[in-house]
Amino acid sequence: MDERPELYELETIEQLRAIADPLRVRIIELIAERPMTVTQVGEALGVPANKAHYHVRELERVGVARIVETREKSGILEKYFQTVARGLSVPPSLLSQASPDESVAAATEVLQLVVHNFLTAFSHVVRTQEWDAAAINLDISDLWVTPDELRDVMGKIREVLGPFQQQRSGNGVKRISFARLTHPTVEGSAAHKSQGRSAQPVAGSDAGGGPRAVRAAHKVSKRRGVALASPVDARPQPVVVAGTIAYSRTALEAMVTEGRRLDLDVLGNLTFEPDVSAELVDQAIAHVRHRGVLSASPEVKAVLERKGARPHP
Repeated sequence: MDERPELYELETIEQLRAIADPLRVRIIELIAERPMTVTQVGEALGVPANKAHYHVRELERVGVARIVETREKSGILEKYFQTVARGLSVPPSLLSQASPDESVAAATEVLQLVVHNFLTAFSHVVRTQEWDAAAINLDISDLWVTPDELRDVMGKIREVLGPFQQQRSGNGVKRISFARLTHPTVEGSAAHKSQGRSAQPVAGSDAGGGPRAVRAAHKVSKRRGVALASPVDARPQPVVVAGTIAYSRTALEAMVTEGRRLDLDVLGNLTFEPDVSAELVDQAIAHVRHRGVLSASPEVKAVLERKGARPHP
């Protein structure tokens, strides 16, 4: 009988950062359902046993997984791991208790995971044309609410979603990832300039027969030039990342337009998409400290090296 609690609330920023990894999320999903050895986890995910061992041990180290059973097989002691609860959640107070840099880094990694999973699914849909308006959706809206109204709305959303958060099977039932994100609208931001207009859902097609999002993205990718804000903010925005972060031309142009610059501190993979120019990086990045793999054009790498990034050996 499974006597684990229904939910475990993360207690430290270290725990939050530990689970902000696509592979560890998949491991958590597996061992949340049943106890497994690291060998079984590796086989289920198609990764080497030593890699599975490392990530499972990291989850155990931060306290979100534990050994629940040991068995001896052919003279070898097998250890079975399982999550400490059926589900994990992040309490609203967690980020407020950490330092600003820790909070930004943790939020960055979690959002990168959300974006990575969404874009992976979206890329698959674009390539296969298996459009499903109910499954692929991106909707950005401005709301005008009081704090009490917002708490009431969020409570109703949790109540509606509750019955669907239990694993089940059946005709037509499939797993959908649902990310809920709210934040105050910052004056002067791109979201604020939308003047309350909702973005179109990602999935769908118009009279022309092609997906709206694909054509919209194509138009954006063909833009050239950007209206630069002046003067640039003298205090760069610190971004601390342990893991993977990628920057697109559109994202950097938006920052430059708003007069923002970045002070990057990255441990892991740092990527600038191929259409990002050296001039744009020079305008958007104030300083960079990077240890890991850098993926960028030679021109962009030269700019980053001048701003503090060491060439990857």
